[in-house]
Amino acid sequence: MKPTNRKLAAIGFTLLSFIVVVIEILIIAKILPYDIIGGGRLESYDAAMATALFSIAILTLFSIIVLREAKPSKDNCRKISLVFLWIIFGVLSLNIIANCLGETWFEKIVMTLIGVLQIGFILTIIKSRKTLRQ
Repeated sequence: MKPTNRKLAAIGFTLLSFIVVVIEILIIAKILPYDIIGGGRLESYDAAMATALFSIAILTLFSIIVLREAKPSKDNCRKISLVFLWIIFGVLSLNIIANCLGETWFEKIVMTLIGVLQIGFILTIIKSRKTLRQ
């Protein structure tokens, strides 16, 4: 797999993360209703704000890790990076399941689609790492 695909996957992942962060910011700013996140089960704006802030922090961390993987490197941290990519894959998989079980159609459709695309990008990066070793 070409390094270009790896870069495009990292950019795609980060772009989708940015979209989710914007949605979370709109919820914090009370422009979007808070009940569209948290499976539609959040009882208050304060709970939604904590959830949104946590989501922003996690997505920022994930994006930094993924963008670091955009260019191939031969440093000593390759195995650690691979572990982090698989952790991101696992978290996103659980997130997709939670989104499918959510009460709002926004989570079931929009957020699930974003999660599926992000997993595709993560798998592209993981796969490209294997072909770079050969």
